[in-house]
Amino acid sequence: MDRAADAGPVLDTMVEITRPPVHRGAGVIEGEVIHVDGFGNLITSGLQLTVGGPYRYVRNPLYLAIALAITGQGLLLSRPVLLVYAAVFLAAFMAFVHWYEEPSLARRFGDQYETYRKQVPGWWPRLPRRAP
Repeated sequence: MDRAADAGPVLDTMVEITRPPVHRGAGVIEGEVIHVDGFGNLITSGLQLTVGGPYRYVRNPLYLAIALAITGQGLLLSRPVLLVYAAVFLAAFMAFVHWYEEPSLARRFGDQYETYRKQVPGWWPRLPRRAP
């Protein structure tokens, strides 16, 4: 006897409830660009400036993490070509951030982004200070 067949609508409902609404990656819902970050959080464009989590220490944590991962692989595997690749990757994303992403965020969020930009470094993480 097949218990799944006996479950009928209950199993269908459970599948619908547990199925994530969006797959990892990018997509469009009613004109809004959306993506799911590495922590599984749904992020939609136009809602609010994200300044918490890793973004409170550095403005570009994902680009930095990718460059560090490539660098780590180069060191672990003793492959200098990966170190060159990491440097090229980081330089390309630094240019992208400088010429496109930051002006776009400044237009969208105005003074809120400018304040955030002045308080949080772009590429070298600032660790929180300990209270005396």
